[in-house]
Amino acid sequence: MISSGRINDYLEGTVSWIEENSGLTFPRRDWKIDEYINPRGNTSFQVKISYSGPLIGAPRSLPRIKFDITQDERLVDTPQLRNVHHNFTDRFNPIPQVLCYSIDEILAEKSRALFERHGRARDVYDVINISRNFREQVNPENVRNIAIAKFEFKKIASPTVKQILDSIDKETLIANWEHQLSHQISNLPSVEQFINELDDAIAWWLDPEIAKPVPESIISAIGERAPRQFFPKAGIRSGREYILETIRRAAHNRQCVMITYHGHNRLVEPYSLRYPATGNEILYVREIEKDGIQSDKINHPTAYKTHEIDSAIISDRIFIPKWKVEL
Repeated sequence: MISSGRINDYLEGTVSWIEENSGLTFPRRDWKIDEYINPRGNTSFQVKISYSGPLIGAPRSLPRIKFDITQDERLVDTPQLRNVHHNFTDRFNPIPQVLCYSIDEILAEKSRALFERHGRARDVYDVINISRNFREQVNPENVRNIAIAKFEFKKIASPTVKQILDSIDKETLIANWEHQLSHQISNLPSVEQFINELDDAIAWWLDPEIAKPVPESIISAIGERAPRQFFPKAGIRSGREYILETIRRAAHNRQCVMITYHGHNRLVEPYSLRYPATGNEILYVREIEKDGIQSDKINHPTAYKTHEIDSAIISDRIFIPKWKVEL
């Protein structure tokens, strides 16, 4: 069984190793290990620790890490080993791995949280993000079975699309959107866009018969599709990689991008990155505007050579995909 003392011992061993191998320190006086009884009558823990980097800040402003530790949550799917995401030059070789929820379990757990917490901003964002960008990695039938098991464990009726949607407090969601997410997500899209997608973000795996059809890939796109990158690269501030990171981030959030290409400012919807036999790297977009005027290419896909793109800035304008987003 887990206890406060055992948690403290594990923390001490872990942070001591981190302190020896990095410039971080973890002031022990700031550690808090709170033990409480959860709604199911079992013992759980909330742990908070602070840390300080090489540029030591004021004690009250130190960043914190929070752990929620439970001993009785229902884990349905098999955990998976995942690489620790770390794109800095001091990464270890081999890359450390950690046991994580499967993507199916994450989606089921987030959907259960969406219902129980009445649509908190983080839950809404995560469910929509998985729906948009991870469908090829998700097994809908498995998610459905996991969700049923999790709802049953919490003594909640088996989930339906209507049941989950009806539980969401949209007024509170709208009021808290910026406050809860803007410090975590740069260029945060509007909440209305996410509210409009919620029904399909749940229906496609829970009740596929009522889900909207998925757009097809751009038929005229030539070449091998570039591997998708789901997580941003750290430390990139300029150059071609920075431009591509900006475009990917916009695509994931369904935001248009203002691209400077061949001396003109072009507002585009980003869709796909391809490698044709010519050896070029090609970005396929829907060009909405050129120099502030509606583009004459708005009704069909347009191809840009990425090495000829001078800049990319995420705009406030959102889009509903005409074709499948593959970035």
